[in-house]
Amino acid sequence: MVLDSLPEDSESQSDGADTYKGHLEEPFAEEPESMGESIFALATASLIRDWVMLKGGSEAVHVRVMRMAASLLLVVFCVALQFFLLYNVYNLLCKKAVKQIRNDYSTYEFTMYGANHSHLNKNGFYRGEPGFLNDMQFHDIGQDERDSVCQIPLAHVDYLFAILLIWTLTCAASLRNVVEHTVQLMIITPTVSSVSEVFDHDLYMGGEVVIRGLTCGMKLAVATLCLLPRLIAVMALNFLGCRWLLATNSLGDVLLNGLALEFLLVLKNLLYEALTSKRNKRMTENTKILPLSHGDASLMTCMSANGALIWALVSVVWVYLFIYYVQSVLPGYLWDVAYVCQKYPSLLSI
Repeated sequence: MVLDSLPEDSESQSDGADTYKGHLEEPFAEEPESMGESIFALATASLIRDWVMLKGGSEAVHVRVMRMAASLLLVVFCVALQFFLLYNVYNLLCKKAVKQIRNDYSTYEFTMYGANHSHLNKNGFYRGEPGFLNDMQFHDIGQDERDSVCQIPLAHVDYLFAILLIWTLTCAASLRNVVEHTVQLMIITPTVSSVSEVFDHDLYMGGEVVIRGLTCGMKLAVATLCLLPRLIAVMALNFLGCRWLLATNSLGDVLLNGLALEFLLVLKNLLYEALTSKRNKRMTENTKILPLSHGDASLMTCMSANGALIWALVSVVWVYLFIYYVQSVLPGYLWDVAYVCQKYPSLLSI
């Protein structure tokens, strides 16, 4: 009888309540965002602001041209310094480490498998034939060689995976920032035909301004001079860093080298703090961009609440693929070191 007395639309009302509880919790308004504190944000803000002011007949032409040039030179300097350090890390450190670890593993393979069951690979290093490992031969390897081969990071794959994952997540944070800014400036920000439509109000009024649109020329300049160089640098740094860490034939140095690599990523922030005037810092902070669009900001969806976790998934997949398929430090690695080192710990001095 009680059920009969309920209104006919009670079911729809219940659905509405469930929808409210499940999707309309913690509503918030998406507001314009800062581009952060880095020389790339400085260059982007300066390029757009000074472009608009110069087109609008600014009286401080030489000052604005100099600021644009100085901001872009900082970007060039940062990217050039990153690639210079990457080049030298590769030539002075990575190549040497790769050669050493290849020699150690080649000696191990030849000794453990014997001349009849080992062969030279395309790089001129020995690899054994699966199924013919003679672990008793481990006694015949010199003490230094035993210690060295048991320090190969691939012989401690769980430890290596954790270090590479942390390094990749560090790079992913920078990569995510670049990707989000690219989407915000290139896609979400509409293309306008006139510089008068770029900001939400006149720059002469001062205070915070929001970039409401960009001309085609502005988008091309920002993408080419600010976004693309940073994207390439982060991806190159991650790949070379993973290669160097995997080639580091010392478990302690793997961790230390991972920490050392991080300073290359924070170089953009260091240059911003050290070489940017307070006025230009305020200018950068007061230049806002449109937020990433997640549809209705009042709705709590799986993507808006947990979408950022996809970067963790991408990082895990990349590290797995790098270790098992992409890495060329030890091509044809047979995963035959950990077993022997764990079986004969008394033969090691470390």
